[in-house]
Amino acid sequence: MKTEKKTVLFVEDENDLVDAYHLIFDDHGYRFLSTASIKDATMLCEREKIDLILLDILLPSEDGELKKMGFVFLKDLKANPKTKDIPVVILTNLEAYSDKQEGMKLGAQAYLIKSAKTPVQVLVKVEEILK
Repeated sequence: MKTEKKTVLFVEDENDLVDAYHLIFDDHGYRFLSTASIKDATMLCEREKIDLILLDILLPSEDGELKKMGFVFLKDLKANPKTKDIPVVILTNLEAYSDKQEGMKLGAQAYLIKSAKTPVQVLVKVEEILK
């Protein structure tokens, strides 16, 4: 009997990063979805079976400005009974302690700094959480 692939949603606006993570997760048997839009991410979470979300914090807002939209998405995700149990790993370059505190307070399982982790290290963390 074939086991169903776990689905990871990457909410990220840097295409090169999305491509790198897509290759790694694909090679390790995951279904990998991505979007830079929190509106699309919210829709995907309600429509698809998402097993884990990798979430950037600085994302384009409705007006195209880069803002801390990841926090808005995380707060809404955890407030929605349909999506509140999806584990979230924040993957950002925001290193401020206050940002990490905010992310963890809003319900993230982990807060990782992009520039300090390779995609393989992030994959290991994701697999840890999904066990």
